[in-house]
Amino acid sequence: MLKPVTKHTRAPQSGRRILCPHCDRIGIVYHFAWSAVTCQHCKTMVEKEDWLAYPSNIEKRKVSASKTKIAQSMTYNLYEKVKPNDLRIEGNWLFHYNKEYKTVDCYAFELDFGSPIECWSEIPLEKSAFRLGQTNPDTLDALNYEYCAYLERIGQELMADEFRHC
Repeated sequence: MLKPVTKHTRAPQSGRRILCPHCDRIGIVYHFAWSAVTCQHCKTMVEKEDWLAYPSNIEKRKVSASKTKIAQSMTYNLYEKVKPNDLRIEGNWLFHYNKEYKTVDCYAFELDFGSPIECWSEIPLEKSAFRLGQTNPDTLDALNYEYCAYLERIGQELMADEFRHC
């Protein structure tokens, strides 16, 4: 998945995530017109060829599975019928409109459907894309902040960095 940075590595307009070989933390760059750069986390000067680059499609958050496949997987894991129309994907989040409780369940987007899934939080229908066409930006910011703080609290700084920069 990760590849060493070379003279041919490019950054999309949204930036490219790179991994520091010294501290295993993620930084983001918008161009590669440099020969070395200081890691913002461990403050070590690292040569360009020593960094590892993530594929650009991760930054763009392309969905490899259709909503139909995601709905089928969720139906299997949640033991309740999930319809594709009851799902929305925004930023780092998968939202599921739970009609029974009239709330919207929020899941961190990179879900592993091979194991049971767990709702991170829920938001009122009125603040969601199901009612507004787009989830309230303050609500998305709060979800991102809370989830990253949780990951850091349990010692998953690398996962928090990945989540923040996706």
